[in-house]
Amino acid sequence: MTELNEKSKSFLVRSRVKHLEENEKCTRYFFRKLLKSKHWINSLITENGEEIKNSEQINTEVYEFYKKLYENKETNEEELPYFLTKLTNKLTERERKNLDQEITIEELTKAMQSMQNNKTPGRDGLPKEFYACFWDIIKEPLLQVYNEAFREGRLPNMMNQGMITLLYKKGPQNNLKNWRPLTLLGLDVKILSKALFFRVQAVISSIIDKEQTCGIPGRKMSDSLALIRDTYIYCQERNIPLSILGIDLEKAFDSVDHRFMERVLSHFNFGEVFIKWIKVLYNDCYSVVMVNREITPLFGVKAGVRQGCPLSPLLFIMTMEPLASAIRQNKLIKGIIPPGYYGRDIKLTMYMDDLTLLLTDNAAIKESLKVCDRFTIVSGMKINKSKSEVMYRNWNDRKIFMSHLHTSIFHVKFERLGLK
Repeated sequence: MTELNEKSKSFLVRSRVKHLEENEKCTRYFFRKLLKSKHWINSLITENGEEIKNSEQINTEVYEFYKKLYENKETNEEELPYFLTKLTNKLTERERKNLDQEITIEELTKAMQSMQNNKTPGRDGLPKEFYACFWDIIKEPLLQVYNEAFREGRLPNMMNQGMITLLYKKGPQNNLKNWRPLTLLGLDVKILSKALFFRVQAVISSIIDKEQTCGIPGRKMSDSLALIRDTYIYCQERNIPLSILGIDLEKAFDSVDHRFMERVLSHFNFGEVFIKWIKVLYNDCYSVVMVNREITPLFGVKAGVRQGCPLSPLLFIMTMEPLASAIRQNKLIKGIIPPGYYGRDIKLTMYMDDLTLLLTDNAAIKESLKVCDRFTIVSGMKINKSKSEVMYRNWNDRKIFMSHLHTSIFHVKFERLGLK
């Protein structure tokens, strides 16, 4: 019976990790969850606090919400050099040239074959099975379309339109912030982005440091969980002060500024050709939202990376790397120095936009919040004050600790770590 209990516990842990990790990616697990989700939006709370239940009003509210979400973000470019200069990792000239090579039929074939069957198609209604059946006929014309789009700097009208479906996460269902927008794109666009994805995947580990555990070959979310756990145990055994500060960025995927993303790519030494391909994917692109089986009017997508595009996770973690580098290099932000680490400290771990800081004093907390605040100003993102929280252990001067947090950029929930 004891052995059976231990096995059941291990299954629960593994399933929790799978939910946390795969729920952030467009995997089979993610789409299965989407298809099983039968939640309808029966009512919404508007920004004015008014509750609406009429289907036409709900449709209008959803349209206005996402139209505003994907608008150009106001950013302060004066802060840009501070973060760009922190990026010390760059692509080699050989890697840059390889990324700038012309797209080939072989790359498109590999991208098409990597797509899964039985997936919901984009607005054109053509699934992967159609492309697989007629690939020998359409592969060369499709490449010609891509090349023409590259010369024109934009995709054809129907190719640049996505359909957003809403996946309920948690919290009140009448709050649109609790629904995740997943963009269904045509397979013609996804084949191009997947070909670019394979190119970037080959070099991404050379420019993104080890703190980021999402989207990098050989890294996984459990690495972050293990680091946090081991750090806590280490500090607990040695009576070392520790604060675990979890910073949540509100709809970060949908808010990142395109100009900021391009500047980051350029600073990583991506070439003009590759950056132009990114512009092709995001220039003059539009979306509609499917809500309760009704479709909103078209609106422009001028910010964010599309959840549902194969290339989006890699683009996003590259835009997050300036923040990680700024925290890593800031001497006022002090982390935990483990044995055998040659005097270097561990300050943070990241999984996509989930940032966890491992800090030892109040000055480090205050400085890290300042850096995060500066990053939101330059990137177009915004800190989610209600979901950011801190857990602490062996903290002596709690009055100063609380004062620093409450006078900073957001209010923080307090929870004593390790107490049941």
